[in-house]
Amino acid sequence: MRVSKADKMGSYLCRIGGYDVRQKITIPKTIKGYGGVQNTKGSTEGRIYKGKRLIESKLPSAWAAVKKAYRLACREGNAKDVPAKIIERYNLSCD
Repeated sequence: MRVSKADKMGSYLCRIGGYDVRQKITIPKTIKGYGGVQNTKGSTEGRIYKGKRLIESKLPSAWAAVKKAYRLACREGNAKDVPAKIIERYNLSCD
């Protein structure tokens, strides 16, 4: 079975500077076996990619990933390429 890009890398949220911000969501599952029923926890994880290369993962949320990507873009000088709609939505500022 073929694995999609969203399954492997996470769902695409937005592009900030040269970085893609993605969110990986793990759905909680119930596994039935001989030992009884086991429940696995679900989770969300923010990730930052530059092309196919993973820059940073295991961020607690998508908002944290967007803010971190904007800080990286500000450091590189690419903050002017970010649309005003995204800056307003996520309340971003260069620190």
